[in-house]
Amino acid sequence: MVAIENLTRLELQAMKAHETEYGDLLEEPEVIHPTGCDPIRIHRSTWTFAWIDEVGISPKILRGVMSSLIKKDLISVSGDGNEETISYTDEGRRISKILNGVE
Repeated sequence: MVAIENLTRLELQAMKAHETEYGDLLEEPEVIHPTGCDPIRIHRSTWTFAWIDEVGISPKILRGVMSSLIKKDLISVSGDGNEETISYTDEGRRISKILNGVE
């Protein structure tokens, strides 16, 4: 578990952003039950470019913040270029909810 007080000011600003015109990263993950397999949690995602706009930090600086958040297992990024998406891990959702006063 990551303690909020161990996050930098920019990491906190990034983790507070959760809602874009393409989706809300705080929505509960979808759980699917493939036949013969354990349940799989599919976390909500949004386009990275939309999340970057929502965060309000220069994209050049935010890329470094994103790397740090990935290492702390708070976000995951999939795809590349115009097809890149971001999602919060369970721990990332927990922290974002605290920062946004949700639950």
